[in-house]
Amino acid sequence: MDTREVFVSPLTEGANNAYDLISSTDEPGPKKTFEIYHLVKRGKQHVHVGSVLAATPQQAMSEAKKQFNSGKVIYNVWAIASEAIRFTTSEEKELWVTLPDKKFRDASDYKGGDKLKEFLERNQSQP
Repeated sequence: MDTREVFVSPLTEGANNAYDLISSTDEPGPKKTFEIYHLVKRGKQHVHVGSVLAATPQQAMSEAKKQFNSGKVIYNVWAIASEAIRFTTSEEKELWVTLPDKKFRDASDYKGGDKLKEFLERNQSQP
């Protein structure tokens, strides 16, 4: 998918909800399906929350506001036409299976917390 296919709401900070910045709109024309994604925590990935029917990306945002705005803070909203997304087929799902012997992929195997604690203890005792 081309990133130009992603319609993006303004990014908010603090307790500001992105849905508060999205205007309600009703657009004429044939409707298609848009996938809606939320950014619920800064620094994390957007999460798929559902689909809406709309004629334009702006109307998709407006529909998402009606359907998915629970009042919780959402920092950013994406609307992407479903037809622009290449979905994984059932035959391709094996591509995403990780091998258990490839531990280097697991963050816990790096023992970052242990190394940081050791570093801080070493430097705390130095003048």
